[in-house]
Amino acid sequence: MFLALLLWFHATTDQTYEYTFRYPLKITNLPENLILAEEVPSFAQVQIQGKGKQLIKFFFTKKNEIKIDGSDFKAKQIKYQLSTDQIKLPKEDGLVIKDILSPQNLDLKIDYLVKKKVEVIPQYEVTVDPDYIQKEEVRMDPIEVTISGPRRFVKLINSVSTEKKVFSNIKESIEEKLPLSPPEYYNVKYSPEAVTLWVNVERGAKKEFENLILDLTGIPKGRKVQVEPEKINLTLLGEENVIGSLNTEQIKATLDLKGVEGKRKLVPKISVPEEVKLLSFSPDSFEVEVK
Repeated sequence: MFLALLLWFHATTDQTYEYTFRYPLKITNLPENLILAEEVPSFAQVQIQGKGKQLIKFFFTKKNEIKIDGSDFKAKQIKYQLSTDQIKLPKEDGLVIKDILSPQNLDLKIDYLVKKKVEVIPQYEVTVDPDYIQKEEVRMDPIEVTISGPRRFVKLINSVSTEKKVFSNIKESIEEKLPLSPPEYYNVKYSPEAVTLWVNVERGAKKEFENLILDLTGIPKGRKVQVEPEKINLTLLGEENVIGSLNTEQIKATLDLKGVEGKRKLVPKISVPEEVKLLSFSPDSFEVEVK
């Protein structure tokens, strides 16, 4: 049985067949000032004839690239015809190239390679833990990157964005790499491909302000106003040196009575310096009666 199988295999593999192999395509010697503006196929389908045993052996052999010499290319669209002369086969194996099945022709879009600097637009959200403060504006470096690629695409790009990153309830300073969003156009590259983001936070100091008098605005002429209660309590958070020097003159709690008639419940508008944040206030609303 084994001998019969061996004889059958020998007879079968000694016959002539045709098989299609994939050959890598590669453009070489393209002038430094030129670049591809459209993707080309990575492989060509090549039909090869030979005996079965030769084709089996060749199947497991690494295929040489079909090299396209771009040394004479210009910045334009080029119709390039592939030729079987560009394909090399092992001479001793008796294999024959029958045809290039696909692609037989390549539409090569060649453009000038250009570079320019563009602004980076960071995409991020930062929220700080309620007991912490952000000491300064978020910093980013670099604020510009160099883009390079086909001239037709580079001229359309005036800025690039980072991938979006969310930092939630942070309690410590952050130094984070933000990758740039992938280029929209073919063969466009960024340098560098990421920016660094810094968020500086520290634990804040709290300060309470009690029995602050409300500021009433928009009182109708000749009308009497009754507010219950008449005072408000606030809790603020900030850097220790800032919060320590804060006084009541820098804080304002306002009720706007414009257009108010009869009894209403109003929520105050609280104004505090930018360097501090309002943690809480009480009461959260006031009973107002305009007579």
